[in-house]
Amino acid sequence: MGNTASIVVVEDNPADVFLVRAALEAEGLDFQLQVFSDGEAVLGYLDEIDSGRASCPDLFLLDLNLPKISGQQILQRYQSGIRCVGPVIVMSSSISLQDQESTMKLGAACFFCKPTDLDEFFKLGAVVNKVLQARYC
Repeated sequence: MGNTASIVVVEDNPADVFLVRAALEAEGLDFQLQVFSDGEAVLGYLDEIDSGRASCPDLFLLDLNLPKISGQQILQRYQSGIRCVGPVIVMSSSISLQDQESTMKLGAACFFCKPTDLDEFFKLGAVVNKVLQARYC
């Protein structure tokens, strides 16, 4: 890719944030993470982007089950913003087809089911790499 990818991770579980970082490193990606642990905090960041005080990330990694404001509400807000066009990968432990379909309808590039197996979780690195290059899964 050449450039450092700016990636926003919206995830309330510190262990999952650790695994995300490890999966990206294992894939050999050059990245900078900005982590938000709840929906309210990321809404403030999106407001800063819309006002021009912050720049758009290259990619959003968004958990669905967040404290305060849901991942689906964040996705709706992100997609309705006027500045950012970067892709969103929704990460969730949910295996609900309804969750997958609704996030795709809201404009997510793909839906990554967070597995319990470490090797499977590390596949996230390849998914992120593909989305950064092709903008879809």
